[in-house]
Amino acid sequence: GMISYKEFVTFCDDGEGYGGGGGSGRSAGLEEGDKCEARFRGSEKHYPGRIRRKNRDNTYDIDFDDGERELGVRETDVRSLRASRVNEYEVDDEMDRLRRKIQSAIDEKGLDFLECFEHFDRDYSGEIDEREFQDGLRRIGIDMTRDEVTSMMDRFPSRRRGRISYRAFVKGLRLRKADENTSEVERLLKDELRRLAEGRSGRPNFSQLFDEFDRDGSGEIDRREFRKGLEQMRLNLSSRDLRRVVSKFDRNGDGMISYKEFVTFCDDGEGGRYPTSSSSNSTRMREGDKVECRYKGRGKYYPGRIRRENRDGTFDIDYDDGEKETYVVPEYVRAIESGIAKNHMSRVGDRVREEIQRLAETSSGRRLEL
Repeated sequence: GMISYKEFVTFCDDGEGYGGGGGSGRSAGLEEGDKCEARFRGSEKHYPGRIRRKNRDNTYDIDFDDGERELGVRETDVRSLRASRVNEYEVDDEMDRLRRKIQSAIDEKGLDFLECFEHFDRDYSGEIDEREFQDGLRRIGIDMTRDEVTSMMDRFPSRRRGRISYRAFVKGLRLRKADENTSEVERLLKDELRRLAEGRSGRPNFSQLFDEFDRDGSGEIDRREFRKGLEQMRLNLSSRDLRRVVSKFDRNGDGMISYKEFVTFCDDGEGGRYPTSSSSNSTRMREGDKVECRYKGRGKYYPGRIRRENRDGTFDIDYDDGEKETYVVPEYVRAIESGIAKNHMSRVGDRVREEIQRLAETSSGRRLEL
């Protein structure tokens, strides 16, 4: 009880064959089984599929890759996806165009390499597949067929065909970091941080200043906390300058600013040792000493042992519960054998020494040489 498009054209043409009026010829030569792209139900967008049947009226029955099927698709709505039709020179031109667009986003919008990569890697898997790559290209105005996309992906130095890793993305597009003209901002920031950190003694106390930035007490400063700290200092930076300044702090590239990285930036090579806490003036802690530490800067102390004393005055700690932590600042470490415990150990040592001397005496009252 319904009239399809094919039936409608057949009736109107009265057997003279649909499509004989020339057309664009874009699908000329397509045969059954050929890969193609077609406008599903006349929509503007082309969807990939395969020719199921070539009809006598020059229309096609299409099996789409997503499982849909359409009959009597007009010749002008179908285009070939034969691999032999990929123009490698055009793909090279589109590759250069992609490179310019990505580099422009880095230079002008302040995006970093990872943000550009994640424009394509929508599922954050660490790799870009063909569909993600084609969709990402389309979003920036580069419309390519699936075979052209496959050809372009082959130009990236990936280990897996049909996949682009982050490293291959950066290397294949030959991306370069934007010129970082933030030296003046860095100088002002260092001067202000050092001024705020100076105490009555004239020696900077970076620990207290770091805690003011580290609002959640995690022992690390994230980008949001860093921005709020700068705003309190009345230093308002653009998102682009903020990224670049944070990268100057963040030496290991994990996106967080540790206490060590904070002091290294502020000190600017002027000594580089962490200020020792007042509690450690009477007892110098060394490798192997039993201590208590504030794990990741938290309020509670946990028992452990010093595994290494670093050149910058920090410690690597092995905790009794099996956890490990590196570059712990002296303010977060205290010796266990201090105060009463130390005096008690001293008394025990005296008693042991007296007992050894007693046992060493001979019956004649002479003492053996120990």
